[in-house]
Amino acid sequence: MKQDIIKYRDAMYKLIESVAIGDCFRWAAKFLGKLSTDTDDIPERLVHAVVKAIPGSDASREQYLHAWVENNQYCWDWQHQISGIGGVGRAEFYQQYQPRDIQRYRYTEAIKLAVKNKHWGPWE
Repeated sequence: MKQDIIKYRDAMYKLIESVAIGDCFRWAAKFLGKLSTDTDDIPERLVHAVVKAIPGSDASREQYLHAWVENNQYCWDWQHQISGIGGVGRAEFYQQYQPRDIQRYRYTEAIKLAVKNKHWGPWE
């Protein structure tokens, strides 16, 4: 089983070179991979959802598809990482972005879907 996961992980990382997609989907999948030990034995999950744009942001739409990694306490997305903020409290993140149509993925499920679909998401 672990060999299969490693095979899928390696194939997923090859997508970086061949598929251009929004940074949040690619970043979140890779971030989850860094936390994982090629198993699902971690509390963090990859999340895809529709979120509301933050008032005053550069977002040109009222809502958009977004991806991040979360556990019971924190959420991590690329916007907060590149701004130097790091993890944001889960309650604060959910209050700010008001996500809906939420899909959560364990590590192994995420890498299999990325390879199968040949992109970082969203998959559903």
